Amino acid sequence: MSRHRNFRNIDYNDYLDDDYYEDDYDDYDDDYDENEEDDYYEDEDDYDEYDEVAVKPNKNKGTGGATKKLEKLSVKDKKVYTLDQFQEMNKAKAANTPPPVKKNNNNQGSKVISISVSSSTEIKSEVSESKESLNSQPKNSGETKKQNVPKAAKLQDIETLMKNDNKQSGKDRLNLIVVGHVDAGKSTLMGHLLTLLGDVNERTIQKYQRDAEKIGKGSFAYAWVLDETEEERDRGVTMNVAITKFETEKREIFLLDSPGHKDFITHMITGAFQADAAILVVNAKTGDFETGFDAGGQTREHTLLIRSLGIQQLIVAVNKLDIMNWSMKRFEEIKNRLIGFLTSTAGFSKDNISFIPCSGLTGENLVKRESEALNSWYSGNSLIEQIDSLETVTINKEIIKKPFRMAISDYYSGGFGGANITVNGRIESGSLQIGQNVLLTPSNEYAQVKSIMVNFEPVKYAITGDNVSVGIVGPDILQLSSKSFLSCYLNPVPYSKRFQCKIILFDIDIPITIGFPAIIHHQHITEQMHFTKLIRAFNKNGTVAKEKPKCLTKNYASAIVQIKLSSPICAETFAENKNLGRFVIRSEGKTIAAGIILNIKKKGERKSKK
Repeated sequence: MSRHRNFRNIDYNDYLDDDYYEDDYDDYDDDYDENEEDDYYEDEDDYDEYDEVAVKPNKNKGTGGATKKLEKLSVKDKKVYTLDQFQEMNKAKAANTPPPVKKNNNNQGSKVISISVSSSTEIKSEVSESKESLNSQPKNSGETKKQNVPKAAKLQDIETLMKNDNKQSGKDRLNLIVVGHVDAGKSTLMGHLLTLLGDVNERTIQKYQRDAEKIGKGSFAYAWVLDETEEERDRGVTMNVAITKFETEKREIFLLDSPGHKDFITHMITGAFQADAAILVVNAKTGDFETGFDAGGQTREHTLLIRSLGIQQLIVAVNKLDIMNWSMKRFEEIKNRLIGFLTSTAGFSKDNISFIPCSGLTGENLVKRESEALNSWYSGNSLIEQIDSLETVTINKEIIKKPFRMAISDYYSGGFGGANITVNGRIESGSLQIGQNVLLTPSNEYAQVKSIMVNFEPVKYAITGDNVSVGIVGPDILQLSSKSFLSCYLNPVPYSKRFQCKIILFDIDIPITIGFPAIIHHQHITEQMHFTKLIRAFNKNGTVAKEKPKCLTKNYASAIVQIKLSSPICAETFAENKNLGRFVIRSEGKTIAAGIILNIKKKGERKSKK
């Protein structure tokens, strides 16, 4: 029996399509706030702290002499100072303006500072001149640092730039990711395709063949087109996402070859965030397909992940069918097993799925068909023809007008165009021009754009969906990290660790309870997290199953929850930005949920008292 037996009849398009998530979720906010203690702000730094502090003498008359007692009042510098510390600070004042001293009648010679406090937010005393030094505290890390903003160049209207751009090829762009179980032949398949299209010269392939045969891996020559690192070639597995470009008659394709091994699934998720469509490669050999598709295989998990991250078009490449003598029976068997899972469980539309028989090693049916055994029963498209027939993912012009957002996937010192740092990533919203000022988050450092490269070609501007290398000046490279974003400095990307989300539950073995630990994947960021509230659970048909459930089990299809991360990340709500509003949750080596962000709790926000 399938481990996904509870999801056979789910129409996941209801949960995953964009229209579903654009519903109004305001009613959930009122529900989870009522009559409950808000546990979002359990950290001390999230509360408004005292503004000022004072010391107040307490005269205890007796033979033991006067004792000094400190009383905490509200002070702006958020520190409690001892009497001795106040006295030391007063010594720094001019000798002719000493603090007033009051004698204690019972203990002559004992001195205390007399400070009158008129309110909880003000100190009236002669030490007021030292107030500036007392309040020299660092600002909240969430606040933008006061810096000299570089003078930006005069920016042009982005629509005018796009209209007058003569360098555009006129072809539609498509980001295509290749996924599938390890050893399905993904890199060999795509490497051979690039060779047949003329994107890899014959001399390079001959060199790869010689080098591969020397180490006893002659069949890996085409895979080395994409697996370029020495470690990948030695191990025979893809470890990182390889990005390359090729063209068809109608499109510019930016290919993302992702790793299939479960140890590198984090890299696969990073690539899936950037993709518009996908090729799922399955191994047609008897036993190999079953290993990848059954429990524990990456065929299922990769398919669920790409659909959860918004990919709707899928090509299934049934690879290595030449080993099965181009058996039509084997092809139909694989097709029938996959089509039910892809439509009922993963949520793909049947019209958006296509199956292509092929061989990555021989090159059969990648560009053309020559095998009589295959031609005897198959008359459909070749792989390149099917790629060319994919629908173009149209970018809404409205998202280009939104504030600039770019997740930084890689960075290094140096650059071109006068830049001292180069950052790589994908623009998720807005546009970017040379001379534009941006904000580096979370360090909140200003930067200025000196150069832009889109797909390794220098350009004057870039828009939403472009994979770019941006040369910047301003911040130190030590300010960058794996969580860094570039965004509009007038409207920076939100930065938080507490979110209200809607999640879709996959095949979970352990019920999810409050405090349940997991790993969240958002863009290229991986962070520890746990559940802080379970607000509402839904049935498979979308109706409410239970309010405030004690746990989430496989009997529920989806849920509204609150989560808290171990440290803040840059993100936006799904309503504001679909790409930055999606995430995946994994636990114990498997994907347990995927979801969207409904609400972001920013630092400093507090629940209103009713």
